[in-house]
Amino acid sequence: MIGLVDDLVHAAIRQQCWLLFVAEDRRTIDLVLPITDLPEHPDDDEVDHTAETIAEVTRQLRTLFVVIAWERPGSACPSLAEWEWVHAIEGAFADAGVVIRAQLLVHDDGVAWLDVGTSDGERGAEGVVSAASGLDVRRTA
Repeated sequence: MIGLVDDLVHAAIRQQCWLLFVAEDRRTIDLVLPITDLPEHPDDDEVDHTAETIAEVTRQLRTLFVVIAWERPGSACPSLAEWEWVHAIEGAFADAGVVIRAQLLVHDDGVAWLDVGTSDGERGAEGVVSAASGLDVRRTA
C-alpha cells in the first residue's frame, strides 16, 4: 500500500488529499480523486457532504473500500489539525457507509501509515507506522 501511494504521489509538494478507490479484486480503479484547498480545520457540514458524495461514488463504481493519502510538505509527525482531519474523515465516512482501508501521510521523507485507532490527536507522532501491513492492493494494469 505504501509503495502504491509513493508511486502515485511520489513527493510531498503541497497540502492536499488523495482518494484511491479499490475494487473487489483488490485492484485500484483508474479514478484517483485529489481534494485541494482544504481549510486548516475540518468543517463538520463540509466533511459530511464530502462523505455522502464519496459514498455515492463508491456505490456507482462498486468499489470495496477507499484509501486516503494526506499529502503535505514536512515531517512524518502529523499536527493536531491533521489528526482532526483524519478523525473527522474516519467518522463521517463510516457514518456514510464508506469503508476506509487505510489513511497514509505523504511527507518529505516518504509515506507513513496513520494508525487511526491508536492516536487521539494529542500524541503527535504516536499512531504513525512507517511500514505497511500485509494489505495486498495492486494497481490496475
